[in-house]
Amino acid sequence: MRELLFRGYDGMDWVYGMTLTYERETDTYFMMQDDEEWVMVCNVGQYTGLMDDKGERIFEGDIVKVIDGKRENISEVYMHPYGVYINAHPFVKELTGREIEHLYNYCDYGDGRGISQRCVIVGDKFEKHI
Repeated sequence: MRELLFRGYDGMDWVYGMTLTYERETDTYFMMQDDEEWVMVCNVGQYTGLMDDKGERIFEGDIVKVIDGKRENISEVYMHPYGVYINAHPFVKELTGREIEHLYNYCDYGDGRGISQRCVIVGDKFEKHI
């Protein structure tokens, strides 16, 4: 079972926590920090349970670069009830007709499970550091 963790931006830094709430009236997310203080956050993403080659946690909304042999693909990370996905490489789209592919085909679970090909976080959809 993967760790339940969220990430949100408080206007200055990324804030991490396990408890997240949403106020519909104000369209605002709040996250509880370790000191049990609630902080207003935006750009919220959930931890996928996967790690990149550097051991960094991969969150929903991150931009990753994956390398499969000689093919390189840069894509946003998407969460879905059936898994964690990235946009398929154009070669994969042409060959299989699939628009998306599982990110776990390229990344590690951080405990030695999974395929550890080349997978590196290069930014996020909110601040593209590419």
